[in-house]
Amino acid sequence: MKYKKIAVVIIGFIALISVFAGFIAQKISFNYSIESYFPKGEPEVEFYNTFSQQFGRDIGFVLIGIENKNGIFNPSFLNKIDQFSKGCRSVKDVIKVTSPTTLKNLIKTPSGFTEIDILHINDAKRLQKDSISIFKNKEWVGSYFSKKGNAVNIIITTKPLLDKQKGDSLLQALDEMLATYQFDTVKIAGRIRTQNYYITQMGNEFIMFSLLSIVLLVIFLLLIYRSFWPIWVSALVIGLSIMWTIAIIILIDGQMSMLLTMLPILLFVIGISDVIHIITKYVEELRNGADKIAAITTTVKEVGLATFLTSLTTSLGFLSLISSNSPPIREFGLYVAIGVMITYFISILLLPALLILSKAPKIGTNFHQTPSFWNIQLRKGLYWMVGNKIKIVVATIVITLVASLGIFNVKINNLFLDDLSEKSELKQDLNFFEDHFDGIRPLEIAIYSTDSNKTILEYETMQDILKIENYIQQNFEVGAIFSPLEIVRKTNRAFHTGNINYYKLPSSKSEHDALIQKIKKIKILNKAVNTINSEFTQCRMSTKLKDIGSAELREKNKAFYQFIASEIKSPIEVKITGMPHLLDTTNAYITSRLVRGLSLAIVVIALIIGIMYRSITIVLISLVPNIIPLIIVGGIMGYFNMDLKISTGIVFTIAFGIAVDDTIHFLSKFKIELAKGKSVPLAIKRTFLSTGKAIVLTSIILSSGFISFTFSDFESTVMIGILICITLITAVIADLFLLPLLILKFYKKPRS
Repeated sequence: MKYKKIAVVIIGFIALISVFAGFIAQKISFNYSIESYFPKGEPEVEFYNTFSQQFGRDIGFVLIGIENKNGIFNPSFLNKIDQFSKGCRSVKDVIKVTSPTTLKNLIKTPSGFTEIDILHINDAKRLQKDSISIFKNKEWVGSYFSKKGNAVNIIITTKPLLDKQKGDSLLQALDEMLATYQFDTVKIAGRIRTQNYYITQMGNEFIMFSLLSIVLLVIFLLLIYRSFWPIWVSALVIGLSIMWTIAIIILIDGQMSMLLTMLPILLFVIGISDVIHIITKYVEELRNGADKIAAITTTVKEVGLATFLTSLTTSLGFLSLISSNSPPIREFGLYVAIGVMITYFISILLLPALLILSKAPKIGTNFHQTPSFWNIQLRKGLYWMVGNKIKIVVATIVITLVASLGIFNVKINNLFLDDLSEKSELKQDLNFFEDHFDGIRPLEIAIYSTDSNKTILEYETMQDILKIENYIQQNFEVGAIFSPLEIVRKTNRAFHTGNINYYKLPSSKSEHDALIQKIKKIKILNKAVNTINSEFTQCRMSTKLKDIGSAELREKNKAFYQFIASEIKSPIEVKITGMPHLLDTTNAYITSRLVRGLSLAIVVIALIIGIMYRSITIVLISLVPNIIPLIIVGGIMGYFNMDLKISTGIVFTIAFGIAVDDTIHFLSKFKIELAKGKSVPLAIKRTFLSTGKAIVLTSIILSSGFISFTFSDFESTVMIGILICITLITAVIADLFLLPLLILKFYKKPRS
């Protein structure tokens, strides 16, 4: 009666908290913010923030690529483009619209300056001459006109950092207008388009992973126990764990990041491991003749400590991510760590309470009684291991050495678009801009005068900036470059009646100085606020390039800075910046921090194992079967050209924290058997036969849970699932066949 009262109190307490958590969890929302990943306080980030305040951000744009199969230089098509462009100006949150039909050339006439359209959209004959002039000069080709001449690009400048609601409203307005024109092909890119896709997919995948968790739970527990009561009990434990964790996230941060969409599956695979170990031990005690209360008591005593240790080490594995300087990575590590411990406490409190209030299952009827199957298979495995000691050790050494060589091929690299599946509509739209135009990856270069007495408009400085532009065009394979040079060249052409031969910098200092004075007098530079500051001491050089990957760009950037140091003599400072550049540097920075975080996790977990088992030998033995799988995964990445980045770097920390669980369960049971007076070989045998089933079953479930990540539309999530699955499979093999051999070889039972 005493136990039932305690059980009722526990269930009532958990129910009360769950009602509150459920009320909070229903307010779940998702956040997609590239900026949130940038490490706070880093010089590169601070520089970019200052730069963007001066010149504006390089992501406040919507690109609309429109293809016309019959060619773009015909009046009917261009008139529709012009009408659509004018309509866009009235859309809320749109600041500016630039399209091929709004582009103009500046001309100096006897009566003053005037701007003339580069396209005569109502005159088919003049359009042919316009097209020849455009492709001859190449000033607009790649940015507004496709290189193949079959598509145009409209650039819409929006208010910066629009939230999802405003961004979606703007996209909807554009879609409705586009639908009325029935263009052949329309592709849309830009921050609000990406934001819409990511947040929508995050919500969809959160629901999908939640449902997959339930399906996997039902399938595996039904196969294991052939009874429905473990299913609803386990579902309740894991469901409450997920709900409590989500409620905590919302109370603290209000929104969930993309990484946290994996939370349901992560807590499922971690929580189901605890549940299976508890239920398996409970059933084993019942089979051994214990009554219900005795079986529950023994289970809590023997499995409770082991599951606490596994939850603690897994939690510490995730907590190591808080060493990252990136807020979303820190939040991911913190909240999953909290979720892991919540899952443990709900499991160890609610599960025994429910078992106390439930009837003891009839082992012979309700459960798939398989001692013969498991005993036979586990005994075969045990005897095979003992009979093939040398082969196992040799194979382990060879595989580890081969994998170690593969690690040298791994490089830190990421693509601007590599998180998107090729089948996604957004990826296809972005590929359109990669194929038809200069690309979608901005390249921003900041140029500052370091001499307070000189501006960047000095003749020598402008000549050096021209050298920089030429270097970028030759070595970065970019499209049109926009900088103060563009303003000077256009103005020079304007003063020569639009003659294309004068689309260049003046050839002498005197001519240049005279032109600059004219430019200042007519205040052309005052309109170029996004290109040069009002004091003419700072400017930006911006362009777009193909998505060639951060590894190649790092080499190009290094060579670029060497060029600046050796060839640029003017008193200027030149620095690469921009959102994509920050993403590259952030990826490399966070990835290196993740490696350090993994090292910290290994040290902390080793200390915990050392304290619990008071044996340096056990610590070293326990680390071997868990570090080898990480080496193998690193080797696989190297041999299959899989880049190291945030998504793959985070795998090692997650996998180590989870994989070490089986080792701890094995060692905990081994310690219990030793305490009963058994010899080391006999304790190994009993441990292998007793924990082997739970270790194999939980590993299968864990792997299946992570394999479900392959259904994601985000490549990073897919890779996390695959790599962790490989790690867990190799870890369970090492725990069952290498760990016992290491114990037999190196562990000496203390004398009593």
